[in-house]
Amino acid sequence: FDPSACSAFNGLAMVLVTRDRWADLSRAASEAAVRCPMDARPLLAMALAEYKRGSGSMPVQLLDSARRRLSASDRARLE
Repeated sequence: FDPSACSAFNGLAMVLVTRDRWADLSRAASEAAVRCPMDARPLLAMALAEYKRGSGSMPVQLLDSARRRLSASDRARLE
């Protein structure tokens, strides 16, 4: 198990969400976004965390960035 692997982020994010640890989720997502630049999931998680923290327009900007990282099939599924 490698906690720095891109696939490990999902499990960590789920734990942090269930515990309402929004600052920790934002920090972990920020680190994962750097490690996994083509993965939209860290940006989606960071958008949720920042929304829950009341960060103004930042969540919308993060969602826009995440959308660009999504595959065409995932983008179509969400629209």
